[in-house]
Amino acid sequence: ANSCLDHPLACLSIPTAFGGSGVMLFFLISGFCVHLPQAGKTTPLDLRVYGIRRFFRIYPPYLAAVAFTMLCALIARSLGTPSETSAEVWWQTLLMVQNYGAGQPGPNPAFWSLPVEMELYLAYGVMLSLVRRWGWPAGLMIVGAVSVGFNLLLFALGRPDFHGNFLQFWLIWSAGALLAEWWVTGRVPTFRIGWALLALGLLGVAVRVRFLALPIVVHDHLWAGFYFLVLWLALARTGWFERFPSSVRSGLTLLGTCSYSVYLIHFPLFFVWGAAWRASFGTKPSSFLVPIAATVLVIPLAWLFWRLTEDPSQRLARTLARRRQEKAAVGVL
Repeated sequence: ANSCLDHPLACLSIPTAFGGSGVMLFFLISGFCVHLPQAGKTTPLDLRVYGIRRFFRIYPPYLAAVAFTMLCALIARSLGTPSETSAEVWWQTLLMVQNYGAGQPGPNPAFWSLPVEMELYLAYGVMLSLVRRWGWPAGLMIVGAVSVGFNLLLFALGRPDFHGNFLQFWLIWSAGALLAEWWVTGRVPTFRIGWALLALGLLGVAVRVRFLALPIVVHDHLWAGFYFLVLWLALARTGWFERFPSSVRSGLTLLGTCSYSVYLIHFPLFFVWGAAWRASFGTKPSSFLVPIAATVLVIPLAWLFWRLTEDPSQRLARTLARRRQEKAAVGVL
């Protein structure tokens, strides 16, 4: 509060305490995008095509980001800020098993969600089978029961802090798939004022419990509920995006395109820039304008990272998937 009085721009720092909640939005959007090709269909999931597309969507850019993080850690060390990350952590991170082992590398704690995402990809086939057999309400109830049961088990075992397993987020991810099903089948329910009030209520509670000693899973599901309602509103009110000026639409499209790259490299960039600032001035920056400028600089660098890693990986995935589909078609003929 005092910082806001001293410098109005410092008020921009207030939302940063809730930045981690954006991962719940990421899980919802991921569930939406992954289910979109299967939404409204009854055809079996081609596991080979699905596996190719999912693997190349996540792992090659992730691998490049691990190498980039290592490079940033070396640069920061040369500037007098060691990361204190062991070789064991790096190897586990490369293999995407760090959530069950030594934890995340210091220069990039955001890596925790990517192994979870891969596990959710594997669980998608189970979710799809459930909703096709029992329907969406019953299927999601089963998913929710498994998720809740898992979390209760963690509490019983005295591990409420365990935060690296897909089961804690399976219902959230599956809710994103439900949005895709609504959208493709043209059955998006009417978004009434009561849902808007619920969204505001969830937002208020989520902000409040951020400062209470509650398990992180409670925070995550409150934020997920809020983001689900926001996405529902966006689907129910079609045409809202076109009302933005073309420059704004282009900027948002660009940000959406490289958003995965932004997520992958923003922490190590901040780590290096912080080390460089301390090496030059001996302390953290006193003005909030400095981290704002650093945040803005992430975008063009993330776009470059996308061009060099994500885009080629996705192109390769499309090529391999198309070849697989062509072979399958020839086999049928």
